[in-house]
Amino acid sequence: MSSAKSATPADYDFLRTFVATQTGIELGPDRHYLVENRLLPLLEEFGFSSLHHLCLALQPSPQPPVLRERVIHALSTHETSFFRDPELFTALRSEIFPALLELHPSRPLSIWSAAASSGQEAYSLGILAAEMHLQPRPEITATDISAPVLAQAATGRYTLYELSRGLDNSALIQKYFTPVSGGAAIRRELLPPIHFAPLDLRHVPPSFPSFDLILCRNVLIYFDENTRARVVQHLIDHLLPGGFLVLGAAETIWQDLPCMSKVQSLLASYHQKQLT
Repeated sequence: MSSAKSATPADYDFLRTFVATQTGIELGPDRHYLVENRLLPLLEEFGFSSLHHLCLALQPSPQPPVLRERVIHALSTHETSFFRDPELFTALRSEIFPALLELHPSRPLSIWSAAASSGQEAYSLGILAAEMHLQPRPEITATDISAPVLAQAATGRYTLYELSRGLDNSALIQKYFTPVSGGAAIRRELLPPIHFAPLDLRHVPPSFPSFDLILCRNVLIYFDENTRARVVQHLIDHLLPGGFLVLGAAETIWQDLPCMSKVQSLLASYHQKQLT
């Protein structure tokens, strides 16, 4: 890596502050290489000679919107796959969806994929609902802070490699995808409605709808303690009574919240909001 393009300690401190302010993500003091590796492709794209010049371009307020979105996208973690954590999807099929259908047998269930990334989780939920023949069909909302990754998700197009990560069932691929150059595109007409929208989990507006099921997996680990508490409260505020909140396997609600109870089954752990 050319030292002329590398970030100085002051540049790295600026980028850490910028990312924390824009997204709440805390970059550790030892992530220089990761930051530089992810941002170097932007230098050529935007015509900067060094990361220092990129930092200078980010300093005016407000920042150029396209550059801001591209930097946030580059420095956010978008790791995802179809049917990620298969035990959870088994729990959804055999435990969570049946419990919700018992509570609400006649209205559509509402589901929020709160860190949708490139859409695999939302589409996996849609495929599961279609395979279970849920009626009325649930409504799925998928949000992420990164506009570029949401735009990719909305296309529903995936490479063969992306399909192979979690969709090893060729029958599901044949049923729910149409072949396209380099991969396949989801057949959204076979799935429940899925709506993609940008959203910062730190600032969920009161007007945002409430849901029967919220999945917010492997996100809280990137926030500091205060931000985690604020995001969890937003999630709970937008969870309907009797609804379920699913976090990542390494995440939990550590506060004593009387309105929430933890469910630990043989398949997965999750939280349920009390009915009263």
